[in-house]
Amino acid sequence: MKGSGNMALVRFTPRRLTDPLAQFERVLDSVVPAFASPARRQTWSPRVDVRETEDALTVSAELPGLTEGDIELNVRENVLTIEGEKGGAAAEAEETYEKETVYYSERHYGKFRRSLALPSHVNADEANATFTDGVLTVHLPKADSHRSRQIAIDAD
Repeated sequence: MKGSGNMALVRFTPRRLTDPLAQFERVLDSVVPAFASPARRQTWSPRVDVRETEDALTVSAELPGLTEGDIELNVRENVLTIEGEKGGAAAEAEETYEKETVYYSERHYGKFRRSLALPSHVNADEANATFTDGVLTVHLPKADSHRSRQIAIDAD
């Protein structure tokens, strides 16, 4: 834009580009933020990284303000699901909204659920998880039948 002098930086999030509901919510919130319902503000999705090595997948999720007891993990048909709820802030916040004018409400709270289709088949029985400093790390060993391996060629 020549001459305007103002440019906004926008975070590039490929997942949000392919999710029509997320696009619609983003547009709706920008047009009429005052009408965003408390119920919509109470749902969120943790940010994740998925890394792969020859032997395993590692999924890391940012879950600040939670404890391991607030989180439930499930692997079914090669889909990892992370779900839970962030503290009792949701009910407290809704009550506060009725008594105060809220100018900014950017923190995430309430229920969340994130399902990830894994790029390789995993052995769910050998999976393990740790939770340190608000970061959940799930280690998922690959299923033996789906690990890559080099095959030697015998000469006759």
